[in-house]
Amino acid sequence: VQQLPRQLRWMIQIEPEILGLKMPLPMPAIIMLLVYFTAWLVLRYTKLGRYAYAIGGNETATRLSGIKVDRYLISIYSLSAFLAAMAGVILSVRLDSGNYTNGETYTLDGVAAAVIGGTSLMGGVGGVWGTLVGALLMAVVRNALVLYNVPAMWHRVVVGGIIVGAVALDAIRKRLRS
Repeated sequence: VQQLPRQLRWMIQIEPEILGLKMPLPMPAIIMLLVYFTAWLVLRYTKLGRYAYAIGGNETATRLSGIKVDRYLISIYSLSAFLAAMAGVILSVRLDSGNYTNGETYTLDGVAAAVIGGTSLMGGVGGVWGTLVGALLMAVVRNALVLYNVPAMWHRVVVGGIIVGAVALDAIRKRLRS
């Protein structure tokens, strides 16, 4: 079995010397925070971010307002693909193996994190920091399921239940606002 190149190990952990002490730094967490901060800046302060919310809220209205929706959708999907590839590389380095089944349940966790964080499945509503809170909550739930020896087949059921509950809360919130 061939191992992944050692040059990629920095993506897992680096140990810089700080005040004469070697301090291990968890690089996946640092990379994640950098990505979240960059995404927040892009969504908050750029035309791409404003148009992403507009397209998510009502693609037809955005198109009718003169915005080249297809151009921005290509940019948004390309950025999403890049981030997914980066996550895949980090996971492969962390596991020291590359298998197409690694992380196959992460899509469901990602949707759950976004919905828990306040992102509407109808689009146009949501934020980066709420999604981060949702992702941290999903990590706690996954850890709890493992620590309590819940069978793996029930993990998806629990996550699905969390998504259904979050969507129901979102629908109730929308109904109370109108």
